[in-house]
Amino acid sequence: MQSEIDFNLEERSTLERAVRTASRGKDWLTLYGLFGDWEALVGAVEMGYPEDIYEYLNDLAARDVLEDVILSVEAALAKKLAAALSPIDERFIATTRPSQASLVEGAPRDRPWWHRVPIQLKGALLNDMTLWGITR
Repeated sequence: MQSEIDFNLEERSTLERAVRTASRGKDWLTLYGLFGDWEALVGAVEMGYPEDIYEYLNDLAARDVLEDVILSVEAALAKKLAAALSPIDERFIATTRPSQASLVEGAPRDRPWWHRVPIQLKGALLNDMTLWGITR
């Protein structure tokens, strides 16, 4: 399932600059790449995420950068990006449950991806989360 993101040239340029700033100069990251990464992660979580906790945390970081972008652009553009992300965010919420512990120390509560775990845990991710004490 591919979500639609539709920005004009000026909006894309603004958002790409914001991505570069939010990603702290990681030139290979793009708005569309981060958007696709977030959507792919959610799809993988829906199917039973196959990787370990380190890959999972790395994959969650894409959504964190997108949130930083939302917070750094003017309100109308931020609202448009948030609306494009909303269906994917809703899928993420539906396929995860709150965790008792944050997945990363100091994660803000308004970034729910750091405070939720997949409902369907298996393999390396289940083992890692069990070792870390965050499966319950």
